Amino acid sequence: MKQYILPIAILIWGAPLWAQQLPHRSNLFTDASFIWNPAMTASWNFMEFGANYRQQWLGFNEAPRTATAGIQFPFVAANMSVGGYLMHDEVGPLAYNSGAVSYSYKIRFNRGYGGQLAIGIMGSFGQYRFDGAQALATDPNDALLLDGRSTAVQPNFGAGLYYTSRSGDDYDENFVFAGLAANQLLASDLTFGQSGNPANLRRALHANALLGARFHSSAGFAEPALWVRYATENVLHATLNFRYEMEEAFWAGLSYSTDQSVGLQAGFILTGGFFQDGQLRTGVQGTYNIGQLGGFQGAGMEGYIAYRFAL
Repeated sequence: MKQYILPIAILIWGAPLWAQQLPHRSNLFTDASFIWNPAMTASWNFMEFGANYRQQWLGFNEAPRTATAGIQFPFVAANMSVGGYLMHDEVGPLAYNSGAVSYSYKIRFNRGYGGQLAIGIMGSFGQYRFDGAQALATDPNDALLLDGRSTAVQPNFGAGLYYTSRSGDDYDENFVFAGLAANQLLASDLTFGQSGNPANLRRALHANALLGARFHSSAGFAEPALWVRYATENVLHATLNFRYEMEEAFWAGLSYSTDQSVGLQAGFILTGGFFQDGQLRTGVQGTYNIGQLGGFQGAGMEGYIAYRFAL
């Protein structure tokens, strides 16, 4: 029965599901938030490269799966940062492969102490693939299905702002942060296959906002944050996340989303020895919907690994 729930859900809630076209931001992969807001590229004075894999709705066949690998590097003396990522996102008959490059320029209000405003831009290139053999349709003679496996390519852009009340090496102090970004600024229809069908898949503008704070102690820090996502067609989704990290040891976190999903995460931080002056960060997260769909969707799992080096 479970294999039929996803197609039924798409038919009932089709507009909201398709309008939210970009993968959700990871609560585990927060240090790579530049994927959703380019102004957050290498916000502090350390380089990081990492990867994560997320599997949603384990109770469904062909449920959403997302894999991401990225790198971000700050040019401290020039007050700027660059980053890039590769992403593969797949759900049912639709798959999305993309690559992007981001740039962030940082305006420090009081150099070495005080706040910082970063302005970021991003350019991306995506390939969309539709496999008609995996689709369930009321009309098996639909021209899009007859094309079999079809692809479409499209460039796009994003931009964002990110403010922190501290800057540079002051990330071990108390501070507040806020961000605002827009993705998929080029909205256009996707055309698949030889038939030239747009298939009603229009790339829609996505926006997000972030508000949070970090409170430091002698051993580590606590960080509450609220992340809100909006897509055209009035799709709104918010996540409240709380994370505690003991420096150079471990972190743990709890999140709750407006779709009634609860997430628990934990990770370890390895330093010294082979890692020299850097640190290896690795963690996992489990999610579960406590609403009516929880029993059908099943749990979700995510893994993350990254290497960080202070400059």
